[in-house]
Amino acid sequence: MFVLRLASQVKSVATHGVLIACGCEDGTIHLHREAAGGGSFAPLGPLPEGHDGRVRSLAMRGDVLVSVGGDNLVKVWSVARRTCTATLREHTGAVFAVEIGEAAIASVGDDKTARLWPLEGGGESLHTLRHPDAVWSLAMDGDLLATGCWDERVRLFAVSSGQLTRTLEHGSYVRCLALRGAVLLSGGSGKTVKVWSVAEDVAAG
Repeated sequence: MFVLRLASQVKSVATHGVLIACGCEDGTIHLHREAAGGGSFAPLGPLPEGHDGRVRSLAMRGDVLVSVGGDNLVKVWSVARRTCTATLREHTGAVFAVEIGEAAIASVGDDKTARLWPLEGGGESLHTLRHPDAVWSLAMDGDLLATGCWDERVRLFAVSSGQLTRTLEHGSYVRCLALRGAVLLSGGSGKTVKVWSVAEDVAAG
């Protein structure tokens, strides 16, 4: 075990290869690299820009790091250059979660939307997916995006078209999701985790 010590509470983490990113309560994002031979991590210091307020979620894929926060922003970073390459400003409320998929970046937030963005982060969102209440969680696998909403439902969308394909009744506030292949997990305030067969639209067990 190796302990990374930071000056502020850690609110989010992400990793890819030998890199770890930590998002903090004070809005800073810190990078660490695994030392040669493993067993320890060298601090690379904070990125030159962060968020105004806590960094709620991070996602990393290759050289791309995406961060979201309470300042309504989605920021796309080049890890190698340690620079912000795009700031996405369409959310009108706090952004709660982000993921990087094979074909798009997805973010969800308090403005009752999920948004799909180009992988390079530039320009306008590809699709705005509207919900009846705040969206707290998301998961992506291939062309499928799952969102967890405060209306106690899980919604499934096609990433390529932005079309809603299914709505699943979780039965309590949906705070977390995981998706791999045809298996979807949803968890929330009802003290349960539901295991769904996405192909059949039913909860197993």
